Amino acid sequence: MVDLIVQWLRTLLICGCICGLIVFLCPSGQIKSILKTGSTCVMLIALISPLTQVHVSRYTSSIENFRESIAAQEDALQTSLKQINRSVIEQEYCAYILNEAEMQNIHIDSVEVETEWSNEGYWAPVSIIYRTASDIPESFKTQIVTQLGIANETTNYNQ
Repeated sequence: MVDLIVQWLRTLLICGCICGLIVFLCPSGQIKSILKTGSTCVMLIALISPLTQVHVSRYTSSIENFRESIAAQEDALQTSLKQINRSVIEQEYCAYILNEAEMQNIHIDSVEVETEWSNEGYWAPVSIIYRTASDIPESFKTQIVTQLGIANETTNYNQ
């Protein structure tokens, strides 16, 4: 496509230079006006010439291929964005739980939160894994499960 445009511009430039030179060198009078009209026709033909070289079927198929390529790239981008969002959300849940534990003077070594894509269209927490050497108070467990909306059966405590 770029080659076609470059060739078209080259043709316009060459035709313009030749026509301009011929009109410039021609003496004034009726012949000069005929040459101006002829030069205008030549320039119009050079201007329209790329339209005769465009094959609509090839153009249509290349546009369709381009559209499919863009759609595939968009799908891949959406998938990677969802994974990035999932990772960030899981980290934020972990940070929230650790912060709550620290505020209540509960020692937790680490925590992992797993999320899944919900039917409502967001990442929802589905399980928590606590790693700690000491016991976690039931009130804290209940508070976190209630606040995050996680079923208590999916919460694991590795001590």
